[in-house]
Amino acid sequence: MRWGIVGTGEMGGLFAKALQLVDGAELHGVASRGRACADTFAAGCGARHAYRCYEELLQDPAVDIVNVATRNEYH
Repeated sequence: MRWGIVGTGEMGGLFAKALQLVDGAELHGVASRGRACADTFAAGCGARHAYRCYEELLQDPAVDIVNVATRNEYH
């Protein structure tokens, strides 16, 4: 499964770390409210792609499943 993570804060980081322990899981991409945050997060957790906005990740047909790791009020 190719995963995407929306949100690059603490919860996103914890999820990315846990995903490394799952057989068959690949962190395909991450999205943040800003491209710089997504780039930094992707480099730190080994994601293949960093998206400039949430919508870009959600529209990528290569992403099979998305974890929404934003603060609760932004879900």
